[in-house]
Amino acid sequence: MQSKLYLPSFIVLMCLFSCNKHKTPPQVVFITPAANERFVTEAVIKIKARISDDKSLRKVVYKIYQREKVFTPQGSVFEINELESMYNLGGGTLDITIQAEDSDGNTTIQKVTVNHIL
Repeated sequence: MQSKLYLPSFIVLMCLFSCNKHKTPPQVVFITPAANERFVTEAVIKIKARISDDKSLRKVVYKIYQREKVFTPQGSVFEINELESMYNLGGGTLDITIQAEDSDGNTTIQKVTVNHIL
């Protein structure tokens, strides 16, 4: 009786290990701004980034200060091209964050820090 369980158990284990889910997270590359770039209050900052995945993207979230935008990309490549006013953003350092999630739920978070001069 015990030997009859080995083959089905082995088949189930092989399926579990061979049916692996895609585990590679998306890539996020900031094009602009550069890290530690300085901006004055009246400035408009151009945020440009390229997000890609070897399968497909599900969601991209872009944040600066308390502003957030959510995108639902179609396909495996997405670009963010945003203009943000520095007006009403606190002084000092500001993080610009992009979080990307692919169709299998793998996520990546990248940020660039800029300096806001009042």
